[in-house]
Amino acid sequence: MAKYKSRDSYKRLYAVLHEIEKNNTKASIKQIADRAGYKYGSMGAYARNKLKNVYLFESSANRYKVSGIASTLFESFAYYMSQKSHLVEDRDDSLFTSLRNRSLQAFYLSLSIFNNPTLKYRVESFSILLANAWELLFKAKAGAKGRLHGYFCEAGDREGTYLREHTHIAKSPR
Repeated sequence: MAKYKSRDSYKRLYAVLHEIEKNNTKASIKQIADRAGYKYGSMGAYARNKLKNVYLFESSANRYKVSGIASTLFESFAYYMSQKSHLVEDRDDSLFTSLRNRSLQAFYLSLSIFNNPTLKYRVESFSILLANAWELLFKAKAGAKGRLHGYFCEAGDREGTYLREHTHIAKSPR
């Protein structure tokens, strides 16, 4: 699994936000920063750029309500808060590693969209991204086992010569 540079700080922030949501209270950015062990400026930047209208919702002047964190897994939260470069453990640019990484990103993004209560069509978007994640994972696993070539036709071969010669599938008569 990927390693995060700030995994412990993300855990503290996740726990603080979870507690605020669970208790149905409101907090200022300074209160959240102090409780999570962040600098006020860093927490303000996270709030503006990442958390606002996703997990933090302004309810009154400088007071925020937390929503959606309780139904979000920590891994999804950490992925959302991290930059991509923090998530890639080993940088292998092979096709199958790339497919696997894109599959994970599509999965995390689908969860993030599903857990955002303010988005319209979130269930539909979640379904599309989740199906995409499964397809990419299937291709990565099949390709890693050397079976991916059977799912694609050679360039210019529109009738699927490989499938006709190696399986019982044939072109349907018209």
